[in-house]
Order: sequence, then structure tokens, then C-alpha cells
Amino acid sequence: MGKVLPVDESTEQLERDGREKTRRADGKGGAVLWQPLPKPDAHLVSSGEARYTGDVHVGKGALYGVYVGSDQGNARLVAVDGSAAERVEGVVKVVTAADIPGTNIFSLFGKPLMEVMVPIGGRSKYFGQPAALALGTTSAAAEQAIKLVKLTWDDVKPPVVTLAQARAASTLTPIPMEAKKGDVSQFDDLLAAEGSKEGGLHVLRGVVECGSQLHFYMEPQAAYAVPDEDGTMTVWSSTQGPQYTHASVASALNVPHNKVNIRIRRLGGGFGGKAFLSIPHAVNAAVAAKATNRPVRLVLNRNQDCAMTGGREEMEFEYAVAVDEKGRIHALRATIHAITG
Repeated sequence: MGKVLPVDESTEQLERDGREKTRRADGKGGAVLWQPLPKPDAHLVSSGEARYTGDVHVGKGALYGVYVGSDQGNARLVAVDGSAAERVEGVVKVVTAADIPGTNIFSLFGKPLMEVMVPIGGRSKYFGQPAALALGTTSAAAEQAIKLVKLTWDDVKPPVVTLAQARAASTLTPIPMEAKKGDVSQFDDLLAAEGSKEGGLHVLRGVVECGSQLHFYMEPQAAYAVPDEDGTMTVWSSTQGPQYTHASVASALNVPHNKVNIRIRRLGGGFGGKAFLSIPHAVNAAVAAKATNRPVRLVLNRNQDCAMTGGREEMEFEYAVAVDEKGRIHALRATIHAITG
């Protein structure tokens, strides 16, 4: 590392507007910030030599997993029939939620989020949610098998996919989360009134809509789980959250944390899409490896990834802002609705 200099020696004292350079010594007399510096692994990545989770060498007897996605977006799962699929040459097993020895859920910050697979008697949360995992000695065999897995549903209801539908069905879920700066309580009555003008203040109201986005990382979600003879499970995962992945895998396998090892090569891009949305795939690969006592490779194709993983939520911002005659903002209150289904 270069010598750390006092602020007045290392930084030009400029009034910055976001366009001016901030200079900082790098130990060689040059500037680091605002300079085009190569990534440490740039040559490996650009030459194609970099290896990712999906490139991890599979061991002898390894199986390839392909998901059976829910074909109903809001229904109760009655049965999963994989008998026809398991008769396909090269298919070893169709894994379901019943094969999970521990907790069928993944958590973040200690709070449960969602099942890793739809259980019998449980409801699908969205179209494409994993309902089963076909395992084959080749990915082609597993791909053929998923076409033969039969899912039976009842209590099928129309999926709720818009804010208008959620309001009509009373399915909006309040999240007790507030971001405050200053005290706007003195403006409560003013901001609540319709078309108000008080004390020289005008209240403007509106709604801003923001569409959803897919993270669209370069490598899709991927995991490779290898069981050891002492009951230890090692999982290579393309994840940005190894600690959460570790806890969820241990919980699903119903083993102590020291019986789970999480390995990460490169993310292949993440952009937030692998912070915790990668967890179910690591868990399901580990569950499948446990059920068969064989290594399991699970790499989603792009269509599966987009359907199962989702992205940044579509949002709606309702705002009320109090401004004076000069356009100065005195108070702003906004309510954010996110479509997370």
C-alpha cells in the first residue's frame, strides 16, 4: 500500500460538483482516483481462462439437476408424481420438498423469506417457483425428465401481479420500515389536506412509477454440492452472501454449521441478484446431494433464471411535497409500494 497522507496533503481543496477530479497519492506520486486502472484478474477474464462455479470439475458419479417449475402462480400443491420421469434412462431421482431433512426455507438476517421448494399442501408464490428437481447422469436426461413430472394442484386462484390487484384483494403487506430526515410532523395536516395552500406553502402531489429490472448477470445462478463420507457437505455457490448461504444449507440439512463448507470461485456478475436469491439453488443442490449421496451440479439456463430468480421490483412512489413561493422544499413525505410477487 502507498503512504497514507494527511487530507490537506493528499487532496486538492476544491469545491466539488461531481465533475472535478479528486487526487490522492498512490505512493508513486501518481493519482489513483479517476484513473483507468486494470482489474487484477482482467487478463484471466478477458482471455476466457477464468473459471466460474459452472466450470468446477464434477467428480465421479456426479448428477445434473434441472428444476421442475410451478405451472400455477397461486395454488395449493396436492401431489408431485415423478414416477414416469424416473423411468427415463439416466434419470436417478426426482427430488421434492419431502427430501429436505431440515427446514424447507431460506432466511436472511435471521428472518425466514420463502420455501426453497413448494411443499405438498403449500401454496405456490409465483409461476416458475421450484416444485421439484430432476437428477440425471447427464443434463439431457434431466431435461427430458422434467417434461414427465406431473404436478397436481387445487384451490387455484388468479395470481396477483399488479398493485391494483393487490389493493382489490387486500394482499398488500405493510413493512415497518421508515427513512426519516428531520421532523415533518408539523406539516402532517398540511400534507394530508387536498389541494392545500397554507402560510405561503403549496402542496404538490403525484405518483412516480418505476418498472422492474432483471439483474442479468453474465453467469446464471449455479451451485455444485459434494457430500463427504463424514457427513460434511461442500457447496460451490455463485453467491454474494456466503454467510446466509452457509446458514440456510445447514438448516435445510439439519446439521451443525461445521458440517457445511461454502466455496466461491467468481460470481460471474451479481449486481445484487446473488446476494440472497442464490441461496435456494445452493440449498437444493445440497439436499439433492444428501438424498443421493452423490455430487450434484445445478446450473440454471437463462430462461429458468429469469423466471425463478426475478429482479429489482416494480415500484410506485406516492408523494406529497410542501414548497414555498421560491420553490424551496419544506417537507416531503413519500410512500413506496413494491411489487414483490
